[in-house]
Amino acid sequence: MYDFILVKTRFEVGCQGSSSDKMGPPQIYQLSPELDFYVGENTNEELDYNQIDLVGDISSTVRVEDKILFTFFSMDTILTPFLAGLFPHYFFIWHTLKACFLLPFRLWFYKRENMHYFLFDFCYFVNMLLLLYLWLIPPGLFAGNVFAILFCYVNGPLLWGIPMWRNSLVFHSVDKMTSFYLHISPAMAVTSLRWHSMDGYTTCPTDLTGDTCSLSVTEFLLYPIIGFILWQAIYFLWVDLIRKKHVQRNKIYTSYSWMIEHVTKGFSYHIVHLFGPRWCKPMYMVVQISYYILFMIPSYLLYYSAEVNVLALIAFVSVACWNGAQYYIDVFSERYHLHVEKLR
Repeated sequence: MYDFILVKTRFEVGCQGSSSDKMGPPQIYQLSPELDFYVGENTNEELDYNQIDLVGDISSTVRVEDKILFTFFSMDTILTPFLAGLFPHYFFIWHTLKACFLLPFRLWFYKRENMHYFLFDFCYFVNMLLLLYLWLIPPGLFAGNVFAILFCYVNGPLLWGIPMWRNSLVFHSVDKMTSFYLHISPAMAVTSLRWHSMDGYTTCPTDLTGDTCSLSVTEFLLYPIIGFILWQAIYFLWVDLIRKKHVQRNKIYTSYSWMIEHVTKGFSYHIVHLFGPRWCKPMYMVVQISYYILFMIPSYLLYYSAEVNVLALIAFVSVACWNGAQYYIDVFSERYHLHVEKLR
């Protein structure tokens, strides 16, 4: 199944460029290590009849896979808020079950695409910290501090990452739905525990009973900012110093290299390139630190109001719905038709 998902995902990525009215030679992608057949490099060699039949089978199978994934993720989108409302105390279990499926797939797919160093990014760090809090960190004052830090992260930078990185509800795409999950599901899990705490979880750093959670703005933001700076330092040490030659030698993508090579417009692009190529990396780090700290601040309001917290979640889900609608109506309908026609 994963091999056909890979074909579909690669066609989505491969169609990011401008389209042309002229149909060139067939575009070929490697389908799997076991299948010695390609459709992506331009070639003048004619395909034999067996290959043509195989391409037809692939196009049919990809469409079936798309339908299955669309159905699965559509039902998940209905089931997730239903469970969050009916069983808020236990929503973290549903969050964990989805993590057990989506995160290994993301690792597998990114490893094949030489993009696995994306998994050192901040959103993955926060997701792993949440799983540690849910299943390994025992109740106590330390757990309460971790929860406050998590609340700041997931209702701050992770939620704001939905409009910033244009997360979208594209139900047939495992890749896009995983990105959406990484940003919205942690916020739903932490919000459920914040307002519907249960035995075994400490959700207040200053009161182990969980009855009150009184924190000043400084107290609320101090530890998250310290934690983010520590993550940034470790990331820089590991990716940009210790593993620098390995990354360059194997042409592994990182968030920074992807932005430099693929992002050519926008506010962040102009800030990063403000002082020329030599200063791109320091400016990238400045932009990243500024962005994360800036969007930690609004989460303080959400920490003290269940109504505002829920309205914020609805607002960011609405943004993902809008992005998905734009993708399906303005982009995907034409791309998908062209991609299936090429596979025939």
